[in-house]
Amino acid sequence: MTQKIPATLIAGDGIGPEIMDATLAALDALGAPFEWDRQIAGLEGMKVAGDPLPQATLDSIRHTRLALKGPLETPSGGGYRSSNVRLREEFKLYANLRPALTVIPGGRFDKIDLVVVRENLEGLYIGHEHYVQIDDDPHAVAMATGINTRAGSRRLLEFAFDHAVATGRKKVTIVHKANIMKALTGIFLETGLELYERKYKGKFELDTVIIDACAMKLVLNPWQFDMLVTTNLFGDILSDLVAGLVGGLGMAPGANIGADAAIFEAVHGSAPDIAGKGIANPTALLLAAAMMLDHCRLIDMAKRLRQALDATLNIDKVRTGDLGGSATTAAFTNPRLEESLLLYLGWIGALTPGIHAIALGRAAMVRRFIVVLPIFALCGEAFFRLVLSPPLLRQIREANPVASADLVAFGLSHHPTALLFGMGFSMVGLFAFYPWYRRLVRLFEDEA
Repeated sequence: MTQKIPATLIAGDGIGPEIMDATLAALDALGAPFEWDRQIAGLEGMKVAGDPLPQATLDSIRHTRLALKGPLETPSGGGYRSSNVRLREEFKLYANLRPALTVIPGGRFDKIDLVVVRENLEGLYIGHEHYVQIDDDPHAVAMATGINTRAGSRRLLEFAFDHAVATGRKKVTIVHKANIMKALTGIFLETGLELYERKYKGKFELDTVIIDACAMKLVLNPWQFDMLVTTNLFGDILSDLVAGLVGGLGMAPGANIGADAAIFEAVHGSAPDIAGKGIANPTALLLAAAMMLDHCRLIDMAKRLRQALDATLNIDKVRTGDLGGSATTAAFTNPRLEESLLLYLGWIGALTPGIHAIALGRAAMVRRFIVVLPIFALCGEAFFRLVLSPPLLRQIREANPVASADLVAFGLSHHPTALLFGMGFSMVGLFAFYPWYRRLVRLFEDEA
């Protein structure tokens, strides 16, 4: 039995609880050994505890050192400070890992496979801002201070370079603006070049590019890049840009990693306008969960989850509205398919004698049949469960990665395959128990 792994769970605001439920259904079906400690943050934290990042949430992450987080709402302009930024600062999550991988082929940009590694604690995001009053305008001048350190730059660059080696990346590109911001981003570029020459030369190719040129090249020819590593502000912008190459933020997972904790998240917003409608895309959080499994060295589970998601989107074509489909959030991860299918097969098998009775025009036979129909249904379900379902479902699992993770998208109301299964399997059951069936019919005929 796999040892339990304590982890903090923050469902988030808006669509967060919906996509988190879908993700947990997939993880449960996989048998992921996480032992969840449910906590709150963001708008929910303000409502319940008067703090967008309650102490109980901080204590939980400090204990588990691992968290899965849904989107948190942050007000624009005034209001409280971003809980995401506070979490990064509190646990020194210096590395932000943002992969961008084509999940649905055939788009404007196809076969994208790159990753952005963003410094998470320094730069212009440190929050050193203030206004300067001129005459009667207290906000006449806005000022911000950015800080990059040698130590912080080296820490992030070492993480990126090590990740490139571990994952087989062939090329790493340092993104900067050292031609203008010579000190603030120059120190990052200088540190990266020195570190490569001293420790990583020959393990991968190193390139450098100015941020504005990088943005242009990404939309002209993104395939020239493999891994981008950059400072905080540039990384924030570029990671969303590369998400656009693979379908948008709904397809973009993220990981915030430090020496003592790691938090995995969907990087998109809380989308309060569609909250509660059951139409949110859970893909980003599912992919974040796969990254979490990788982090915990549950590599096989992570692989199965990604395979299941690929099959759901590209084989069964089950997609939410933002991807051109009409599927609900829950339809993505329906771990009850096997139970539903078995029940369906049981009732189909039970109805078969009734259909025969109706065809014969025997009213009394039909009336007697209706009385005992539930018993027939339960017997039929038990038959399929005990006799047919184990080898059958094993075959489905082996042939279909969707079923292997129970991340199923062809539920009874969403896919005609289930109906075909039901009809086909019922015929198999009918042939297997044909003598019993004939005696049953004769019994009804005699009584009628």
